[in-house]
Amino acid sequence: MEGTKQSLMGKLPLKTKAIIIGIAMGFIPMLLFIVVIITPLIYLDIIDVNEIGSIGGSLSYTQIDTTNTSVWPVGSNEVENSGDTSYALGDPASIKISSYFGTRANPFTGEPGSYHGGMDISGNGAKPGELNVVAAKDGVVTYPYLVSVIDCPSDGSDLDCGGGYGNFVMIKHDDGTETVYAHLYENSITVSAGYPVKAGEVIGKMGNSGQSTGTHLHFEVRANGVRVDPSNYISVENPRPKKQTSTFIEGNENVQTICLTLKANGYSDVAVAGIMGNMEMESHYNPETINYIDCIGIVQWCYGRANNLKNTYGEEWNLLENQIEFVLYELNNSESAAKKYLTDDSIEVRTMASKFCNGYERPGSSVCAQTDPDHDRMGAAEALLPYVQNGCN
Repeated sequence: MEGTKQSLMGKLPLKTKAIIIGIAMGFIPMLLFIVVIITPLIYLDIIDVNEIGSIGGSLSYTQIDTTNTSVWPVGSNEVENSGDTSYALGDPASIKISSYFGTRANPFTGEPGSYHGGMDISGNGAKPGELNVVAAKDGVVTYPYLVSVIDCPSDGSDLDCGGGYGNFVMIKHDDGTETVYAHLYENSITVSAGYPVKAGEVIGKMGNSGQSTGTHLHFEVRANGVRVDPSNYISVENPRPKKQTSTFIEGNENVQTICLTLKANGYSDVAVAGIMGNMEMESHYNPETINYIDCIGIVQWCYGRANNLKNTYGEEWNLLENQIEFVLYELNNSESAAKKYLTDDSIEVRTMASKFCNGYERPGSSVCAQTDPDHDRMGAAEALLPYVQNGCN
């Protein structure tokens, strides 16, 4: 056999031999790189082999622990299968909120003062039936029943179909909350009452059925039967929880560590002072702070955002380095009012503190505006600015 190989090579033209030898030589450095560099890093757990395929993008829903985490309820138009279950694949196709929870103008009449009991997530140009809608959290489906109507037309022609919700799904979760997914595409619902679902599992397609003015998902969260703000459970800033990397500089104490790290990541002095003024009022820079409604950490993340933090870092959620990294990830990936001011030194520091409170923390404007000594985040930011400008000293 060896003689046959040699004879075949001997018959090849010189140019062809050179190409074959060149290709073979190209594989040798790659093989050495894998053996000498990558393999030891995998062995030492510096590189997670399960995440190699997801570098630069969101983790697959099958690669993260979503037991206690609410994920973004809109996926892409692609799916991956795990056993008999289909999960949305790739980054969420739309994180654009077209209507928030609370009071708004009536979308049909334009009259002010209409109550909106959920969050509307836009199709962002997608046609009805294109985008996957996924369960936001593990749970058990409570609606539709097998005999329920799930074929409401997705052109907005039957406003009363499904009680105005059109085709919709309800899921009951272990923490006592329920989630509702409304205006789905006709005959796209893949689950029914009694069916257990996992976070990220496809339950239907985004549509325009029922009392709807365009392709979108109406998403509700109900706590003890009462509609509550979904933004406390799902996060635009972190739609699919994953660990990020950032520059971290350790100082002599927590306040200096936070200051140095925020500055090292490119934030202006005014932005750093505004952010830290809020942290001082929320936790006094203590990452282990837990308040009476289980909001946690240096900026007091609550509900779904608190679960995202814990899901991302596990038992090390209370480490300062991880919480600073989480703040950086949320801010840099958010559409909040605070984001555009992070590198702007021209904004007034008290305004920056207010922007961060209202645009990132989102506890309500009355809380953000408090000026008593125990809650005056704007005053705290103003006092911190010289410290930040002096290099965090």
